[in-house]
Amino acid sequence: MLNVAFVFLFLGYGTKVGLAPLHAWLPDAHAEGPTPISAVLSGLLLNVALYALLRFKILLAANPAAIAPGPLMVTLGLVSVVFASFMLYRRRDIKRLFAYSSIEHMGIIVFAFGMGGPLANFAGLLHMVMHSLTKSAIFYARRPYFADQGHAADQPDPRLDGDPSCARLGPRGGRRRDRRIAAARHLHEANFSS
Repeated sequence: MLNVAFVFLFLGYGTKVGLAPLHAWLPDAHAEGPTPISAVLSGLLLNVALYALLRFKILLAANPAAIAPGPLMVTLGLVSVVFASFMLYRRRDIKRLFAYSSIEHMGIIVFAFGMGGPLANFAGLLHMVMHSLTKSAIFYARRPYFADQGHAADQPDPRLDGDPSCARLGPRGGRRRDRRIAAARHLHEANFSS
């Protein structure tokens, strides 16, 4: 029963991690989502799912009657690395490039955890931390570039006139609210201009 549970957990968390046969959602999520969400996906969500998978791997390794999770993790890690390498070769969209880069990094980490041993586990954990920090920093540093390249999710909201207090609330009441804000600004400027 523990073996079946691990297979299903591996499929579920492997999908969240973005391992190669289960990765279909990750490039689309990065490309279509706003840059801060992409940073959270790469820096936090993938690593949390991988940490949960690692905890279940430790439970299986402690039970001698269970299957060895290492070979399955090594296989899927290598498949992820090879697949992502081929997909990175001719990628033009930088957000998709970062997504396939995350798939490749997760494959390397899963491969290290599948190998087992103290050195491989340390290398996997170190790679997880560095991937989190650097990928999030890249997304935040390149955010103006994404907006310039026309990513829809990174364009300014047309309902905001540069000021979040001017957000239109919809077809009703938006113009009245805008007039009230404009009147308040006019009074403020008239009172404090001298």
